[in-house]
Amino acid sequence: MKKALALLLALALLAPAPAQQVLKKLLWGRYGVRIERAGIAEQLLRIVQNGRTQITIRDYDLSARFVEITGRAPKELWVYAYSGGAHCCFTSYLFTQEEGLHNLLDLFHGNGGMEVKDLDGDGRGELVVSWDYGYFGGLCFACSPVAVSVYKWDGARFYDATLELPGPTRAKAEKYLRACRHALASGASADELKGLALGYWANMLRLGRGAEARRWLMQTMPPEVRRWLLRHEVEIINSASPLPRTAAKELPAKDR
Repeated sequence: MKKALALLLALALLAPAPAQQVLKKLLWGRYGVRIERAGIAEQLLRIVQNGRTQITIRDYDLSARFVEITGRAPKELWVYAYSGGAHCCFTSYLFTQEEGLHNLLDLFHGNGGMEVKDLDGDGRGELVVSWDYGYFGGLCFACSPVAVSVYKWDGARFYDATLELPGPTRAKAEKYLRACRHALASGASADELKGLALGYWANMLRLGRGAEARRWLMQTMPPEVRRWLLRHEVEIINSASPLPRTAAKELPAKDR
C-alpha cells in the first residue's frame, strides 16, 4: 500500500503542470501581452518578448487596452486592476515602449477610477482621475463623493491640468450643485447632504473656486451640515491643495 502511494506521488510530481487558461492576448509592437487565469481568485498579466516575460502584474481581475499618451507609436498599454471585494480597490498602470519598455504610471485610486480622453484635440489622451472620498468624516459609503482632476503628459511627467482643461471637473461640480439643491428641496437626510456638499466643494476647490463654493454652502446648508464641513475644512482644503494648510493656532517654536 505504501509503495503504491509513493508511486502515485512520484507520478504526480513528474506530471506537467496544467496550462494556464489564457483570457486575452494582445500584440503590442515588439511585445506580446497575455492575461491568464492564475488561480481561483487571481489573474496574471505578462508582457512578453521573444518568449521571455519582462513584466508581470497579479490581481483579482485585470484588463488591458491601448491608449495614446505620448503621441509616438506604438500606443501606450493601460492595465486596469481590480482587487476584488466590496467597495475597493482599483489601480491603473501605464506602460510605454518609448526609449525602451518602462512604466509611466502606477496609480492606486481606491474606489475612484480613471478614464483616458483627448480633451484638447491634440491626438494625445489626458488622464481624467476620480478621487474617492470614501467614508470621509464618518460618511456612509453610498454618501461618499468623488472629485475629478485632469492630468496631462508633458514628455517627462504628468502634471495637473485641471485649470487648463476644466471641463470634466466643472461638470462634476455642477452635478453636485444640482443634487444639493434637489436634496435640500426634498428634505434629504443630513448624511446625504454632507456627501453632496463635500462633492461640490472638493470639485470647486480643484477649479480654483473653493471660496465661492464655501460661501454658498455656509449660506444654504442646515446647521448640522455646516458644522460638519467646518470641522473638516482643513482636511477638505488639503485634499485639493499642493501645499498643506494647518489647523494649529500656534506655530511650532523654531530651533535655535
